[in-house]
Amino acid sequence: MKRIRYYLVLIANPLSNSISSKIIFSAITRLDILSREITIFMPGFCNEEEFNDMNNQEEKDKNLIDYHGATPTFVTHCESVGNMYFNDALFARFMLDLSDACPNFDYYGRTELLVMPTLKGNIISERVHSYNLEPFTRPTAEVGVEEFLLKVLKSIQKDKDADFGCLEKINGIYKDALRSHESIDSNKVFIRLDDEIMRHMHWNENDEIWFISYSTKDEFDAFALKVLLEKHGKHVWIAPDGIPSGSDYALAIPAALRITSRFLVLLSKHSAASDWVRREIDRAINEKKKIDGVFLKDFSMAEVCQYDHLSFLLANIQIKYTITDLFEPNGEMLKSLLYN
Repeated sequence: MKRIRYYLVLIANPLSNSISSKIIFSAITRLDILSREITIFMPGFCNEEEFNDMNNQEEKDKNLIDYHGATPTFVTHCESVGNMYFNDALFARFMLDLSDACPNFDYYGRTELLVMPTLKGNIISERVHSYNLEPFTRPTAEVGVEEFLLKVLKSIQKDKDADFGCLEKINGIYKDALRSHESIDSNKVFIRLDDEIMRHMHWNENDEIWFISYSTKDEFDAFALKVLLEKHGKHVWIAPDGIPSGSDYALAIPAALRITSRFLVLLSKHSAASDWVRREIDRAINEKKKIDGVFLKDFSMAEVCQYDHLSFLLANIQIKYTITDLFEPNGEMLKSLLYN
């Protein structure tokens, strides 16, 4: 039987105020040495060469298009990798991909360790285990972040079998270390994020909120529509204005979708090719939001059908607006949108 290979994924966002993330960044070189044959992956990070490559426009467009958060920043240095830069767009994309791929994992904005078993190069998604590292920074914790990570590395390195024995050992280590601590309630995390956005936008609990999904290249039309809707008394959430300062981008979009009831997607050749817009449409459908599509200039349903993923997502959505119609002086189509 082929041996299972384990990868470690350290989820640490330097834009957060997490103490455990700061501990990880200060221990990068030591972790690199101790890991030996075990690969440790840190979402959102790139080395000097990758960072420089991103400065050319083609790569920048590919990685940052339709992302409205922070720009890449230098974070730390690792002997085997060199300077490490954090790109919040890559981080957010990875977290959304991971949440879709692994049914046992949801990202709550915490610093976490994922133990990821693979077989023949494929992730065994149902066996991916996540461990919240935040409790290890509490004054009452008997085990620190570094000590726990070392125990995990040793457990994997000692496991020469082809089964999942080391996962059971790691689970036992984690439970013993946190025996006296309560786990973080995920629902409370979500509620806090929702409330933070509501306070940031000065909205009330019973307000009807509209979400505008758009490609950055269609920003002019998106913000013009936002202002038009607000003139008619609507509360509109749009990135980046609706993201509270210091918020985790990978969490901000799902949180905004939870508090909104209407979803407007601006359809153009740019949004049709956008991975971010596709994700937002997909989530809006899954959360059963009322969805309206607005065609921008020179884009039509016939062109939507050329994009398999987009036509599939929008198959059951009635699209009856164009951006031009909504700004017509008589306002009939705008009234239809507002009061339908």
